[in-house]
Amino acid sequence: MIPGMAGPLVGRGTELAAASSALTGSGVLLDGPAGIGKTAIWRSLVDELVAGGATVLRALPTEAERLLPYAALADLLRPLTDHMTDLPAPQAAAARAVLVSGDTGHPVDERTVAVMVQSVFAAACAHDRPVLAIDDCQWLDAPSEQSLRYALRRLDPGPRMLMTMRGDHQDPLPLGLANDRGIARITVAALGIGAMHHVLQQQLGVTLNRPLLTRLTAESEGNPMLAVELARAMLRLPSLPRPGEDLPVARSVLDLVTTTLRSLPERTLTALRLVALLTAPTVAELRAVGVDAADLDPAEEAGLIEVRQ
Repeated sequence: MIPGMAGPLVGRGTELAAASSALTGSGVLLDGPAGIGKTAIWRSLVDELVAGGATVLRALPTEAERLLPYAALADLLRPLTDHMTDLPAPQAAAARAVLVSGDTGHPVDERTVAVMVQSVFAAACAHDRPVLAIDDCQWLDAPSEQSLRYALRRLDPGPRMLMTMRGDHQDPLPLGLANDRGIARITVAALGIGAMHHVLQQQLGVTLNRPLLTRLTAESEGNPMLAVELARAMLRLPSLPRPGEDLPVARSVLDLVTTTLRSLPERTLTALRLVALLTAPTVAELRAVGVDAADLDPAEEAGLIEVRQ
């Protein structure tokens, strides 16, 4: 289950090319406002890396998980268990505690966890330099962030980085990464009218006249998620707005998504709550807790998620 809009990327060739180039070096940070398309680009790059045989360590933290200690770190470390067999006993216990994979036998302190992360990443980099792929870095839980900061400062070269974060070039790099680490920074740009036309065709199957498309692109500030939700709101009107008439007003993507959620059946809302609690949910996992994949159909039709079998 993947949050966000489905379908091939539109109008993102420049960002994809620049990010792919940066990933041959130290890595890249994609920044920009919510809904601008950072996650879609991140997902495309992850797929490209996996197809090329790279080891990709993924974490998709959410705001709801910020209070779960080591939630993101566990996701990142899980593919690296082969590099944990020779850890000293305290670090091995720390790894088991983070992964919730066994009895640690004694309390584990944060510094031991941080040293363990450094050791595991160092071993992985010596074998095959992996890619640390973190979507929405601003939602990392504090213990995970602290351990990653400690490890990354002490590794040269460390893992390649593929990150997204809400914000702009004035914000510091996440995870305490220094500007001289060679991390490329790409601000995901607003979409123009031509690209927005293709997005609306792809997501909603509609073609707006140019004056209305121009207004929609301006009102959404080129934000594809906001534009799609504004277009949905327009399509619910008895007729499309005429020149001089106001478009549906929303203060943010959140307002529009909230309106869409309110239109979904309760069974779909229940399924979405379970999806939100899982980092990378699968249809099998949801079926195990009594959720039918068909329960998610209304959310997929509304463009809120993409379901991959």
